[in-house]
Amino acid sequence: MVCAPWSIGCAANKRSPEHDGALYWPGRVTLSGAHLAGHIFCASRHSGPGLPQLSTAGAHRKQPHPAYTAGRVTGRAMHVAINGWFAGQSATGSGQYLDHLLGHLPQQAPEVRWSLLLPARPLAPVAPPDGVQSVLTVLPRLPKNLAKLWWEQVAVPRLARRLHADVLWVPYWAAPLWQPVAVAVTVHDLIPALLPAYRGGWLQRRYTDLVSYTARRSAAVITVSEASARDIVKHLRVAAEQVFVVRHGPNQANTPWPDESTLAAVRQRHQLPDRFFLYLGGFDVRKNVPGTLAAYRRYLDRGGDPAVHLVIAGRLPENDSAFAPDPQKIAVDLGLTRQVHFCGWVDEADKHALYALSTAFIFPSRYEGFGMMVLEAMQAGTPVVTSTDTHG
Repeated sequence: MVCAPWSIGCAANKRSPEHDGALYWPGRVTLSGAHLAGHIFCASRHSGPGLPQLSTAGAHRKQPHPAYTAGRVTGRAMHVAINGWFAGQSATGSGQYLDHLLGHLPQQAPEVRWSLLLPARPLAPVAPPDGVQSVLTVLPRLPKNLAKLWWEQVAVPRLARRLHADVLWVPYWAAPLWQPVAVAVTVHDLIPALLPAYRGGWLQRRYTDLVSYTARRSAAVITVSEASARDIVKHLRVAAEQVFVVRHGPNQANTPWPDESTLAAVRQRHQLPDRFFLYLGGFDVRKNVPGTLAAYRRYLDRGGDPAVHLVIAGRLPENDSAFAPDPQKIAVDLGLTRQVHFCGWVDEADKHALYALSTAFIFPSRYEGFGMMVLEAMQAGTPVVTSTDTHG
């Protein structure tokens, strides 16, 4: 049994009082061991013919309602409409999240009808996988942010109603105010609500207020960690029984250990030193890259092995600012130009080998909804140095 039904079935049943609560376990459902597939319907990144096993220790277990077991809601196949704004945008976290799920949802829950709602983008068309129907809508001629708002608040709920969907799933924090069908929304974290540096101007803050309110109105809020669930209950004031944790899972394509030729090629391509600590990620202020550089400076000053260098990977900020401090400038100020290497953007195909080559992965972020890179480094067998700091 996959956990797709428990999350979206809950949302569908919120519109059907006679079956309210019959399609999900109120306890936390997690995936076991190597099959930690995570992401909303226990389908993301899971490969192989078998389905992941579910651990329900400590959970109050309810049997699935017969309507779901037969793959039916009110006598027909359950129909889930998906907000596909980020589909095909692999450079974004929301895009990767959605794309990985779309590759598995039809196989994990073939009894469900899936419709991907897409804005028509002639320069970047999205081809949905088999088993997922695409529904295109032309965006109005509006500034980018207004077009996105119109899409989320007008086009998507209107399409969901027109398609007679049972559930509208919004895979990022943008549930519509008008909810003509049951809505399940994924909220990865509350960064723009909790961290002052990310709150933006007046319009951005009003947008955060809007999607915070619409999350409370949604039938189900899906998130990726217990930490995010606590934040959602506390700060968005969503009822705890409406929040469901479905954890991320690492890419199963990375499970085989990289062979020596792959490791050598990645080392040469990125001009890596023999031994190194690794930071891989963004450079906005919450990632605490200046703290990583300062800690490495102290490591050397206190007798640490100078042969172990520091490699910093990721697309560097274009300008030095309080929001995204320039790590190259900080390295110069700390006298680390010989020991710190900047290798820029790393393709997805090279990441697993990069983790495997490193002595340890350094990730002292001040706030994460999940922290996927910590899990990826562990998958490669690499020790991790991370932070327990939150919102600081």
